[in-house]
Order: sequence, then C-alpha cells, then structure tokens
Amino acid sequence: MLMTRLKPWIRWFCLMGLLALAGCQPVSIGPEQIRLKLGDQPEWAVLDWNDRNWSVTNGTSRQQVFWVRFHFHLDSAATLRKPLGVRVVALGSFDAFWDGRLLGHNGQVGTTKTAERPGQHATYWLLTDADTKPGAHVLALRVSNFYSRAGYSFYNARIEHEPDRARASLQTVAWMAMLAGAFLIGAFYYLFLYFHNRREPLFRLFSLICGLFFGLLVAEYVPFVWPYRYDLQTPRLEVIGALTLCISLLVPSFLNRQFSLFNPRRFTGLLLLVLLGIYLYFHGRYDFTAQLLSLTMGISALFIAVLAVRQQRKGAASILISIVLSGLCTLFFYYDYSLYLGFGFLLLAMLYGLVTHSREMDQAYRETFVLSERLKTELLKKSIQPHFLLNTLTSLIDWIEESPRQGVVFIEALASEFRLLSQMVDVRLVPITHEIELCKSHLAVMRFRKEINYVWEDSGIDPTDTLPPALLHTVLENGITHSLPLADGTIRFLLSFQRNAHYRQYQLRTRAINRNPGDQPKTGTGWQYMKARLTESYGQNWALLSEEIEEGWLTQLTIYANPDH
Repeated sequence: MLMTRLKPWIRWFCLMGLLALAGCQPVSIGPEQIRLKLGDQPEWAVLDWNDRNWSVTNGTSRQQVFWVRFHFHLDSAATLRKPLGVRVVALGSFDAFWDGRLLGHNGQVGTTKTAERPGQHATYWLLTDADTKPGAHVLALRVSNFYSRAGYSFYNARIEHEPDRARASLQTVAWMAMLAGAFLIGAFYYLFLYFHNRREPLFRLFSLICGLFFGLLVAEYVPFVWPYRYDLQTPRLEVIGALTLCISLLVPSFLNRQFSLFNPRRFTGLLLLVLLGIYLYFHGRYDFTAQLLSLTMGISALFIAVLAVRQQRKGAASILISIVLSGLCTLFFYYDYSLYLGFGFLLLAMLYGLVTHSREMDQAYRETFVLSERLKTELLKKSIQPHFLLNTLTSLIDWIEESPRQGVVFIEALASEFRLLSQMVDVRLVPITHEIELCKSHLAVMRFRKEINYVWEDSGIDPTDTLPPALLHTVLENGITHSLPLADGTIRFLLSFQRNAHYRQYQLRTRAINRNPGDQPKTGTGWQYMKARLTESYGQNWALLSEEIEEGWLTQLTIYANPDH
C-alpha cells in the first residue's frame, strides 16, 4: 500500500533526476592558475612570459586595458579526445592568444569607451592538434571593459571536448525548453481559470508563479541560444535577481493562502521586508543573492508546511515531502540545476493541491446548486402556504361583500405580491427596490387581513444595491406575527441603510408592542431560510442580529466587503 502511494513520487523523482543529469556540463579542464595585470604590452601573450608577480585573480573593478593569462596543463588522456576547444566567458572585449598565437577577436579592444566595440559574453574557439599537445599551455587575453555595467568584471576559460559540449548544450536547451513550456502552459491555463472564477485567488497566484518561473528559465538559459554582448550580462543578472525575489515571495504566500494559516497581507508584507533586505544588502553579488533568496523561500515554505501538517490541513504532507526533496537536491546537484529540480518538486505538490482544491470547489458548486434549488422551493412554499392563502381568501370574501371597491384594491395588492415573488424564484440577488416593493405589497395585503395600520418607511437606500430574494419580506412577516399595534393602532417598520469601505448594513426596526417580551430570536424556518440565502450569496462574510429594543424589535443585517473581517 505504501509503495503504491510512493510510486508517482518515485517516477517524478527519476524523471527530474534525468533532467538534471542530462543538463550537466561535460567533463572539462579548468586552468591551474589565473593571473591578471593592468597595462598593455604585446609580449605578455607569449607562452613562457614570467607572470609570477601578476595578481592571482580573474577579475578587476578597474575599467581600462589589461591582460589575463590562464595556465592550462593537458595530460595524454585529455589530448586523446579531439577536437578540443576553449570556451571563454568575459565581461569585456578581448583579443585571444593561445601560446602566443592569435586565436581571434571578440569585439574590438579600445583604449577608450569610444574606441572599444563590445564583444560577446561567451565565445568558443576550436584548437588544432598542434595546440593541444600534452604539456603546459597559456591562454592570454588582452582585454578592455569600458562597457561593463558591473562594479567588478570577471573572466573565465575552460578547455572542452567539442562534441560533448555541443551535445550537452542541445540536451540542456531541449530539457529546459520542455520545462519552460510546461510552466508557460500552466500559467495560461490557471490564468483562464482565474478569469472564469475571479473569487479564487489561488488560481491567480499559481498562474503568476508559473509565468515568473517561465521567465526565470528563459533568462537563465538564454546564453545557450543567444550570443549576446557582454554589456547585457549585468541587466540579465538583474532580471534573474528580480524574478527570484518575486518567486521567493509568491511561493510561501501561495502556501499560506492554501492552508489559511496567517493573515495573507501581514504574512506577505513581513516576508517582503525580509526578502527586500536581503536583495538590497547583497545587491551586486548576483548568484549569492539568488541563493539567499531561494534559501529564505525554502525556510518559509518549510515552516508553513510543518505548521500545516501539525494542524492536519489537507495536502500539507505532500508539500512537506516536496520541500524535503528540494532540500536534498541542493546537496547533490549544482545550484542552477538543483533550483529548477527542487522547484519542480514543489510545483508538482502545489499543482496537486490546486487540483484537489478545484475538485472541492466543483463539489461545493454542486452542493450550492442543490441548495439553490431547495431555496427556490422554500420561496415558493412561502408564497403559496395554505394557511396564508386560506386566511387571505376568507378576508377577501368579506371585503368583497362589504366593500367591492376595497375588495378590488385587496386583490390588486395580493396579485402584486405574488407577481413579485414569482419573479424572484430563479434569481440569487434582486434589486433592493424590488424587495421594498414586495414588502409594501405584503403590508397592503395584511392591512386588509388584520385591519391594522401597517406603516412602511425607509431612508438612505441605495437603489443600485442588491439582496437575496424575500430576505426583508421574511423579517417583515416575523414582525407582523410577533407584534401588537401601538396605542394609535399602528405598527411601523423603518428600514435604514449605511455603507462604508468595510461593510454595508441594513437595519429594520419594528415599532410595536412585542407579544412575548424578553424572548430571544427563534431558529424557525424563516430564520433558517435567511441564513441559507445569505450563505449562498456571501459565504461567511455576513452577520445577522435580531434583538428586542425599547421601541420594539431590531433586525440588523451586515454584509462585509473584506473576507478577513
């Protein structure tokens, strides 16, 4: 049973492991020494030049002409694999010399920014058999870096087997293109789902995360498909840093919303402050900054996952497993690959959680549909209940016999009430003006039935506002049933409305004598109908108060605009 549950994870782990291994760099030969010296002398290109007094570094913060010398040693085993080539990554234009022989030019070296023409960030030259004999070799670069936008420019070189290099590049591009395509499809798919259901923020967040990670993949692996100039390297690293910052913020925020652990705004705000502090303090140390941001994301996600597991939140265990697997990847793979491999695990777990959430939403929708149909039936029952109809028809007969003209008015009021109720059966929300008109029609009917002067007043009503159907009508019925007229023979109903940035509120005051003073509001069918209607339309973002007051009875309905009220 356990193995059956673990099989999908094992398959994904193997697949992602193959992806990482397929993208690994081929075996290459690095320099034994790197020496740098400011200045410009042509004889510094030769093999046997004494550079022991040069700086042991591969970078400089100065902008001028200088030389960098890479000392290689090729053994017999390495020289058997041919053809070999040398790959140079540089933040500057340069002339390349192999053992004193000119290999080629990358851009145009100049003594001023005007004279320099920027070269490419990465270049590759094939070496001849004579260049790759066993023994010591030197790659000398004559460099100018006036277009470097970073405060520190660096230079690296490696000798690689050309077929292995080409094969590894194709494999890396192919696998990363597949991974980027999956994220792009996920971004569009959940964006469309969000447009279809705008009340679900997880769809929007997941779409944004997939889109940002697609952008990060493109920015990270664009050197494999585009030989850009070296002055664009720093902007590319800035883009990678910004994308990493956004992803490190959104992934924990997504998990926090998924498991409903902390206030979303406060949690996101606090995490943003931490990430911005890291980003700004270590700005310019691009790879190190990205690693710190990713580490912060991992720690935050792990904290949320552990807390969610302790609180037994659905889907928390899969998230925790994926975070642990992501952490293990960082121990065995190079950062660039462990990042995407680990994030792949996490994203799969997040996707699984979203699928489960979507299934629950579908189930809730079906239950809501059933509830809606039941509420329609309840509304019809309210309008055609036999007790009400029999008493009303009996009163109507008496009025027709005593005063035919008033009997006609009675019939018109009754017809108006039934007409309005029939129009509300198939809708979830009705204009408040229709609801008030229904209440007035019902009071007109009850005046003839009870021969009591029912008075309706309203103030501050927004005619564009909406409410679930027959909500005020139900409150009105309760007020009529449980109230006695005042000394002047009237029962008054006063409806008021107020709105602010946080909620909108209706208050219906019944000015009358309570039949049973001190009674608490009952949970009868009318009260249950109101709660079901409010839940159907507003979820849990409402409050209903019904209490005795000095002048009679108060029913207060508050509908919140902010879900975190």
